[in-house]
Amino acid sequence: MQEVLDAASGFRHALEVGGLATPLLHGFPRGSCKVNSFMLGSYLQDLGLGDCNYISGLVPIGHEGNAENHGWLELGGVTVDITADQYRSLGMSRVIVTRNSVWHDALARFGSPQPASLAHYRNSHQELLRRDYQTLVDRASSLSKG
Repeated sequence: MQEVLDAASGFRHALEVGGLATPLLHGFPRGSCKVNSFMLGSYLQDLGLGDCNYISGLVPIGHEGNAENHGWLELGGVTVDITADQYRSLGMSRVIVTRNSVWHDALARFGSPQPASLAHYRNSHQELLRRDYQTLVDRASSLSKG
C-alpha cells in the first residue's frame, strides 16, 4: 500500500504545479475528480501497481438534502482519492489511500464501477488529456527522483 500512497502523492503533487491544457483540470481539485481518477488509474496501471475501478458517490452538501457527485478509485480493496480535499469543510485529506475509509463507505453510490484508465475515459478533450497525462508522468517521475 505504501507504493500506491507514494505514487498517488507524487501524481497529486504533479497536478498541483498547474499549467495543464485540459480545461477540466483548471479548477483542480474542485470538479475534476473523474478525469483525475482516470488519469491516476492509468498512472498506477503504468507503474504495474494494478488495475483500478472508478467509483461514484454522492456527497451531502448543506442541510437541504443537496448532494454533489464525487469519484475515486478502488484498487484491490484499497480506496484511492486525490481530490477529496475539495470538501475541506469536512476535513478531507489531500491524498487518501486506505483499506477502510469510513467517509467513502458512507456515501450513496451510483452507477457501476468502471475500469479507470485514459483508455476508458471519453470526452472532447482526449488529445489534450493524453498530452497532459504525459506531462504529469514526467513531473511525477522527476519529483520522485528529486
